[in-house]
Amino acid sequence: MISAIENAMIGRINATALGYKLRKVATYAGEFEEAIGNLVRDFPAVLLAFNGANLTKEGRLDFEMKGTFSVICCATSLRNEKTSRHGSDGKVGSYQIIQDMLALFNGQTLGLEITPLVARSIQPLMNDLSGTQLASVYSINFETSFVLTPANTAELGDFETWAPAWDIPLHGNVTPPLPAENADARDLVTLPIQEPIDD
Repeated sequence: MISAIENAMIGRINATALGYKLRKVATYAGEFEEAIGNLVRDFPAVLLAFNGANLTKEGRLDFEMKGTFSVICCATSLRNEKTSRHGSDGKVGSYQIIQDMLALFNGQTLGLEITPLVARSIQPLMNDLSGTQLASVYSINFETSFVLTPANTAELGDFETWAPAWDIPLHGNVTPPLPAENADARDLVTLPIQEPIDD
């Protein structure tokens, strides 16, 4: 369900005419661990991150969870801090992206079996200078409840094949569902299945 929520949020952004172009819409993949200069090339951008969940009710076969998803709104400006937030000369600012993401998601279930998303907080993550550009990054934290059902291991077959799709380095172009069509590299490992030994 977690990946379904993230994918539905990304799909809703991509399907909406915002009046400006986002250079990147993807799940968060550790981008802010890089130097800020490497990030601003993809701005304006919106990144999605699952922030975790707490158990609210444990059933016999499933778990009711209350979780938080962050919508990270990223913008930049060549002029100053104010324009990175407010926008200028046809360039969108982080405040406009925040307003649009609130309109897209607050109160929505995205066609999934979840409680409506509710915006709980908006927090600044970064207001930093990179060369001649100033980055402005804010996180909107949305809360929702959903049910997680563990896999039935009795129905699982033998682990026969492993086929990862690699994103080298992390560009964000390899996105779920996997296997991705545009992976940077692929591996395929086929494991021999051993017959059970009779006593």
